[in-house]
Formats: sequence, structure tokens, C-alpha cells
Amino acid sequence: MRLGVNVGYVAGPDVAERVETAVYAETLGYEVVWAAEAYGSDAPTMLSWIGSKTSTIGLGSAIMQIPARTPAMTAMTAATLDSLSGGRFRLGLGVSGPQVSEGWHGVRFDKPLGRTREYVDIVRTALRRETVAYDGEHFTLPLPDGPGKALKIMLHPYRPDIPVYLASVGPKNLELTGEIADGWLAIFFAPEHAAVSTDPIRAGLERAGRDAASFDIVPTVPVIVGDDLQECAAPLRAYTALVRRRDGQPQAELLQRTRQADGVRGRGGGDPGPLPRQAPARCGGGRTVRARRPDGADRSQGADRRTPARVRRGRSHDAERRLVRRDP
Repeated sequence: MRLGVNVGYVAGPDVAERVETAVYAETLGYEVVWAAEAYGSDAPTMLSWIGSKTSTIGLGSAIMQIPARTPAMTAMTAATLDSLSGGRFRLGLGVSGPQVSEGWHGVRFDKPLGRTREYVDIVRTALRRETVAYDGEHFTLPLPDGPGKALKIMLHPYRPDIPVYLASVGPKNLELTGEIADGWLAIFFAPEHAAVSTDPIRAGLERAGRDAASFDIVPTVPVIVGDDLQECAAPLRAYTALVRRRDGQPQAELLQRTRQADGVRGRGGGDPGPLPRQAPARCGGGRTVRARRPDGADRSQGADRRTPARVRRGRSHDAERRLVRRDP
């Protein structure tokens, strides 16, 4: 198992601390640092700054929003980040949700499967430095009724095969992820119910004739440290509800499928209900695990096992800092 850390997106004055988190994670041997975006800070800028302060840790977007950029712009950004970092970039993509797509970017949230497939196809074509001429349902390059000609990216990418990860939730989207992506950015991943999501991914891999051993699974693992399990669960419930409101029905359906797999009747309101007295400790070999702040700010968190911290309701900051500092 490899470890990653998610510094989230910036919604306040704590940008320096997030960069510090990534820098210290590198000294601890973390595999990759991921940065997110919603409708505040953007992932590529954060990753470029972190990349300038580090030398070995991987740099991943989790995610760069598909409705926020044309596929050509995403290819340019990915190639630039990978070149500047010496081949450390991992391109995580996702369609986001209807609130952000339509409310912030002004892009209709329709036919996400077809849009994602075409988007990834164009990005990969551009990164291979092939001339981008594309006639799809969602993207047409160049436009047929104008003076534009098909182009090839000017930059010679450091790697023409930058790994592509997809953030997917629904069964069909998971199948697509297995078919066309190099890895999966998972949310609400329960190891004991992994088959709920990995079976569709496996079906996609088989359809494409791909080897499952080369596929990377990157589950998000919110971490809160404290002595009272139910007290620590409170901000996690708030995070779960936030994601459901932001990203819509697919997240709710995933939680429902997980509950059905466990033989538990679903609850309403985004509250997962009482947690078991002991959380499962296994995550599976070969997977990259990333920690994430569960209060909506997506800040990575954790604790040194030698210095457990009591986490009070709604105040998990001190515990989060212990992921990157070993208190004396």
C-alpha cells in the first residue's frame, strides 16, 4: 500500500500550511500529493507551486473539472506540469456535479459518460503530439465552419503517456473508468464492500482487454483522531452530506448500494448513522490512499500514533496538523 495526501482546495488564508503539508509529506516518503478544485482555488496552480518546493513526490489533480476546461487546454496544462516537475504529474479528471458545472461554469451537466470518453480521447491524442482532428458528439475540432485548422501541441511533453485517473461513482461511469483510465479516484470507499465499485471497473478492464494489475485504485480516506468514536464521526457526517448536496444523485446512490451490500436499510438526510465500535483497518495492497479533511475544506489530516489528539466537534485542525508534524 502506498500513501498519498490531499491538500484540497484553498478557501481561506491557509495556503502556506497546505504547501508545508506537501513538503513534509515528501520527507516522510509519501507517494503523491493531490490537489482539488471546486469553485475557489484551482488544482494546477496549487500543484505547480508545490512542485517548485519538492523534488520527488508525485503531483496529482483530484480533480481537474472537465466542464472547466477544453480538452486541449487540459492537455496543455498536463504537459506543462509534467515537464516542469520532471515527470511527476498525474491527471485526475471528473465531470464534477450539476451545481458546479451549470451554476459556476455554465456548462450543461448532460451525457457525462460520452463527454468524458471524448474528452480523455482528445487529451491523450494531444499528449501524443498527434494532430488533433476530432468529430464527436460533444467535441468537434477544428470547427467545420471557420478558418481554424487542426493543430498539434507545440510543447514536446516530458511523457506522452501521462497517467489519467477518473473520479467516478455510478456503475456505468466506473465501467468507463476501467476501460479508458489508468486509475480510479474513489470516494466513500469501504474496503469490506469494495466489490460494489470494483466489479464494474473490472468489467471495463475486461472489455478493453486490459490487465487489472496495472490499474491504480486511489481511495479517499477521511481521518479524524480522538477517543470518542461518535464525536469524531460528527464532522464526517457533515462532509458526507456536503458531498451529496454538491455532487448530486450519484453519491447518494453509491451510499445506498453500499448499504444494500451490507444488508442495511438506507437512511435519509446524508447521515450514515452510528458507526461500528471498530473501523476496518485494511485498505488493500497496491493502492494509493489519500487522507482528506471531512468538513468540506478537503484538507489532509491524520495523526502521529505516538501523540493522539482529542478531536472536538467541528474542531479537527490540531489533529490534522499531526499528519505532517511529529510533536515533541
